[in-house]
Amino acid sequence: MRTKALILTAAMGILGTAASMAQVYSQNAVGFYTLNLVAGFNLVANQLNNGDNGINTIMPATAPVPDGSSLLTWNKTTQLFNPADTFFGGSGWFDENLNPSTTVVSPGAGAFIQLPIGSSASVVLVGDVPQGVNPTPLTLALSPGFQIVSQLTPQSLGLEATGFPAGDGDSLLPWDAAASPQKYKPALTYFGGTGWVDENLQIVDPTPAIGEAYFYQRGAANGSATWTREFSVNTP
Repeated sequence: MRTKALILTAAMGILGTAASMAQVYSQNAVGFYTLNLVAGFNLVANQLNNGDNGINTIMPATAPVPDGSSLLTWNKTTQLFNPADTFFGGSGWFDENLNPSTTVVSPGAGAFIQLPIGSSASVVLVGDVPQGVNPTPLTLALSPGFQIVSQLTPQSLGLEATGFPAGDGDSLLPWDAAASPQKYKPALTYFGGTGWVDENLQIVDPTPAIGEAYFYQRGAANGSATWTREFSVNTP
C-alpha cells in the first residue's frame, strides 16, 4: 500500500481580552495522508484523531470509496473478525443489520478494507496528529493473542525505534496487497536480546508505511503490555 507523505500544518488560535490586552495561544497540529486502495483486501490504519474516529467520520458518505466495499475489524477478545460493515455510495457505512455503522478505528488500531474486483480508490484521511508527552504519553494496550496494530502517530518508523514492547517468540504479519493472489508477507519473529528476525534469520526493524496496519501475535507467556510513545510536533 502506497501512501503520500504526511503534511503537518499548525493552526494558531488567538484570544484577546480588552481589559488586559493579554493573548493566550493554542495550537493544533492537523495532518492528512492518502490511502491508495486496490481491488481486494487492504490492511490500513487511521493515525489521526477525527471526532469520534468512527468509520463514518473518518471515511464519510462523500468519500471516494467504491459502492459495496466492506470493512473488517478484529476482535481481540473472541480472536475473530467482527461482522463486516458495508459502504453504500452517498449513504456511508452500514453494519450487518443495515444500521449506520458505529465501528471505531482509532490511532494504534487498523482494519481490512475490501474493494470490489476491478476497482481502486484514493481516500484522504484528515485529523489532529496524536501528541503526548510525560506524564500523559500516547499508549496502546497489547494483550496475548492476535491483534491488528499500527503506529500511534502518522510516521514511518521502525518498531524497535519506537520502543514497541515485543516479547520473546512474538510474531508480526504484514499484509501484501500488491501480491497476486494477495497474501501475508513472511512472518517476522522477535527474539529477546536480538530483536526482530525475518524468514532468512536476518535482523530487521519492521517499518510500516504511514497508513499501514499489521497483524501482531503476542505469546501467552509474555502477558499484557503497554506500548508507550512520546511525541510532539514541536520537538524536532
